[in-house]
Amino acid sequence: MESIAWEDRDKARWITLEGELDNEAVLQLKDRFEEAVQGGEGDVIIVVGGVTFLSSMAVGLLLKARETLSAENRTLKLSGLKPKTRRILGLMNLTGVFEEAREYGARFVFLTPRPSGAGGPRTPP
Repeated sequence: MESIAWEDRDKARWITLEGELDNEAVLQLKDRFEEAVQGGEGDVIIVVGGVTFLSSMAVGLLLKARETLSAENRTLKLSGLKPKTRRILGLMNLTGVFEEAREYGARFVFLTPRPSGAGGPRTPP
């Protein structure tokens, strides 16, 4: 079952998405997702580690949120990307479009996208 939850912490809005985000699920979650993105202050971090399927419509929703936040001088970051989700974004040529946040212990390190072929993500100091 798909779900969405959010909270404000560390000066950011954290949105957790879970389940199969097919077109039907996106239609059901769209209003709540937009409410979560537009509320709060600061950057938005979307945790997608529990997402088992990501449709093109779901990716479109993420792109729209990124555009909305960018107009407000805010940033959208993805966290918990699994290889399957990375592959989907890569097939859509969107690998470098989203910033990524990775958790290391109790802190998050924000990674900026690397150009294609520049190697893996940076590791924390």
